[in-house]
Parts: sequence; C-alpha cells; structure tokens
Amino acid sequence: MSAPVHASTSAASTFVARGPFVTSVRYHDRESKPLYVVDKYMPLLRGRVLDVGADGAQMSRALPFDCEYTGIGIGAPPILPVDLEARGIPYSSNTFDCVLCLDVLEHVDGPHRLFDELCRVSRGFVVVSLPNCWAAFWGMLRHGPYRPGRALKFYGLPPEAPDDRHKWFFHIGEAEEFIRARAACCHAHVVQIDYEGEEHLTDWQCELEALQRAGLVHESIDARSLFAGAMWAVIDVRGIGNACTRRE
Repeated sequence: MSAPVHASTSAASTFVARGPFVTSVRYHDRESKPLYVVDKYMPLLRGRVLDVGADGAQMSRALPFDCEYTGIGIGAPPILPVDLEARGIPYSSNTFDCVLCLDVLEHVDGPHRLFDELCRVSRGFVVVSLPNCWAAFWGMLRHGPYRPGRALKFYGLPPEAPDDRHKWFFHIGEAEEFIRARAACCHAHVVQIDYEGEEHLTDWQCELEALQRAGLVHESIDARSLFAGAMWAVIDVRGIGNACTRRE
C-alpha cells in the first residue's frame, strides 16, 4: 500500500480549477475514450493518477509521460487486481493527485461507498463519468436492439451469467443528483458537470415536445433524460479534511 503524502507536496495542491473543461474530441469505444479524457482534463492529469476500474489500463498509454499511473480493478496486468466490491480502494488517504473513475460506479453494488473512497484517496481532484441508462433504453426503442438476441448491452436476463453488467438503472438527472449529494457528504466541491451532446439540447427539446404532443412521452420527462450521453463530473477534494471515512 502506498504511504500517504502530505497535500503540501502534491502536484494538485497549488492548482486552481478554473474550468470549463472542454474538448472537441469525441470517443466511440474504450480505445478512443482516453484521448477524450486527456484532451479535456489535461490540467488535472499531473503527479500521481489513480484509474479505478482501469479497463485494460487504456489510460496509461494516453497520459502525459510525467504522470505516475496506477490502475486497479479486475483485469490482467498492468492493472493491479483489486475487488472493488470487497476491498474498496486499498490505498492510504490523500495518496493521489487525480483519481479517475470512468463508467465504473454503475457496475458495483455499493456506488455510494466507492464514491466516498475516491474522495478519500485523492488529495486533488476526482473525475467521474456515469452513463445515461434511460438514453440507452430509448435508443433501443428507436433504433433496435444492441445486437440480435440482446436488446441492451448491460441489461437483460441472458441464459448464461454475464461477466459484466450494470447494477443500477438511472437517468442523467439522477446521476447528477448522486454526484452532488455524495460530494457534499465528503465536503468536496463539484467544479463542473457536463453531458455528452449537450450542444444539441435545443434539438432534443423540440423532438421531446413533439413526442409529448403525440402522447408518446409523459410531460414530466426531461429532454436530457432521453437524449444526453454520459455525464462527466470534476470534484475538487482538497478541502475535505477528515470528512470521508478513513480506511488506512
């Protein structure tokens, strides 16, 4: 286990998160996502970087050369094998300058506890992404199943137990509410929340209103819930002190 490092010596200690964090890069799969992350969040990716649920350590090949990368989760080396459900994050508090948790929380039974762990081990920033599960379902209704015999990629009841699946089904508003509430519990500050495709919000609203006029969608439904892509959040944890439970 890494020894804790005082925040005064960290790469994140003097950085001011001004935002907004933006990028023109788009990603379509696991291989292209790291390019999106690095282009968008480059100012945060310095010093020691922890990738939680590291997904084949794809990020390690895109990060700046001077980053000290650690990837944990279930997978082959260079990922360090860690059962996030059973162990949490096996590092001392305030160990990493930036912690990444990209499309991972929805795969665990205890996302609330794991989110708190992200904040605990960071001495700088946490970057989290969560999918819009409603949009995936709506996309299936409009465009057909994920593949023949399987309506959705991460949901359903297949004949054989899958290696991976989503354990929570939520819309984008619930994802944002979760991030803000858990950050507040850790006395952390949400710097930015944005959604993939949000530049199309006006078009989404027009399409939703047409569906509502036709009686196909309830009037209470928000356009983002049906059309937005993943939600991305930046959380500044430098002032949390001992707010999150310590797990040394």
